[in-house]
Amino acid sequence: MKTHAAIALLLTFCLGAMPAAAHPRLTQENEHEKITPEEEREARKLASLFVKRFRETNDIAPLIDELFVEDVGKRLRYDTEGIPMIFVERDVAWQAAPAELSRFYIAQFNFVTLTLEYWMTYPHVLEADDEDAREPELEQMFPSEVAGVLRSDPNFSAFINGEGAAEKESSETEEGVGSASGPSDQETDEIFIKTLTALREVTLTTEKAADALRPHVPPFPVLREALKDRIDDKNLVEVHAPSLETHEEAFYGFPPATRFICLKVEPVHNLQVDLCMVVIDGRIRIVAAFPVVSD
Repeated sequence: MKTHAAIALLLTFCLGAMPAAAHPRLTQENEHEKITPEEEREARKLASLFVKRFRETNDIAPLIDELFVEDVGKRLRYDTEGIPMIFVERDVAWQAAPAELSRFYIAQFNFVTLTLEYWMTYPHVLEADDEDAREPELEQMFPSEVAGVLRSDPNFSAFINGEGAAEKESSETEEGVGSASGPSDQETDEIFIKTLTALREVTLTTEKAADALRPHVPPFPVLREALKDRIDDKNLVEVHAPSLETHEEAFYGFPPATRFICLKVEPVHNLQVDLCMVVIDGRIRIVAAFPVVSD
């Protein structure tokens, strides 16, 4: 049995950073809606520090304390459309403690980035074994110990076997509880974490999978050197131009019209991270980061 659902899930994790139109924005053009030189300067400074520290650690965990807003876990409760919270039932996000959501986010981020780095190092693993297969087997995509960890988790196994999507419940969640932009628009077939127990299990499994995968991933300098054979290093843009975003409705628990500064960073070719920042008490901090594959 080909693991099409597993591939879809992993590619969604890896490629599905929050789409540009996922949350409503203000569209009027005026001086208030333009990024200021100071905002751009501070955003670029923080983004450069993120790249430096991520290259050093290849782990988002220490960066959460160093560079992110203090209440990351609480902010994640309001996100129903970004990766990885799109896979979590909204009620579960509000039952979980902020520390549990932070741990879940860290585990998912690390597993996704390590996966992308592994695939960039060994691109042949994404090639199907035979012409009739649309995707490779899970065991081909990852080292055996990593695939074993994923298959051992009943939540991942159910999703891999096409059993992860439960029927939508008849009663809607009460309006005003926890959404970044009102009632949840989550698609039922994307949600496979429907209980607090499942959230904890998936977090632990993803941590184990990341730990098992990490020894197979080269350090960033080695990976960057290896990619030079395929990509001209002079084309690497470590920090992309920032832009200003405002939203008509509450976003990550921040009030409407809050000024968010968003940009992409690229620690290594083909691995970009979307950063969403906000100024709090005169200090710019990261609200969320999403790993994606560059165009």
